[in-house]
Amino acid sequence: MSQNGGMFWKPDPLLYPSYLRSRIRRGRGIGEGPNYLPWLKVRDVPSQGTSLTGHGILTGRSHHGLSSLEATYLFLLERRSGVLDIREQWPILDIARTIELCTELGIRHNFRKGFPEPFTIDFLITEVRGDERSFRAASVKTP
Repeated sequence: MSQNGGMFWKPDPLLYPSYLRSRIRRGRGIGEGPNYLPWLKVRDVPSQGTSLTGHGILTGRSHHGLSSLEATYLFLLERRSGVLDIREQWPILDIARTIELCTELGIRHNFRKGFPEPFTIDFLITEVRGDERSFRAASVKTP
């Protein structure tokens, strides 16, 4: 997952199960900065609550927040010193590992149309700390 200190999934669709390939070909969950497209967009998730699609100051692209808490956190991240990139709805594409972990923990894995659906992290944040780039995952949920 790491190359040149970066955190990414390889953009080659053939590396992933066939049912995920069309989304990967479209760039979902791949890239960084202005080239990143979230795995899930607001229109992909049925919601009766608040969601947001807004243009990012830091990244120069549209961001998709699936709740008012995510939107608030995004606004705060954009103004935080040291933040280099913000990727929301970042997928964990190692499906075999997430299924294994769900089995170990007794948690039901998400499925979509009969196939295991990648879990997503609300935010993958790229920061600079001192002279080094670092990555931090953040989940923003109600208590």
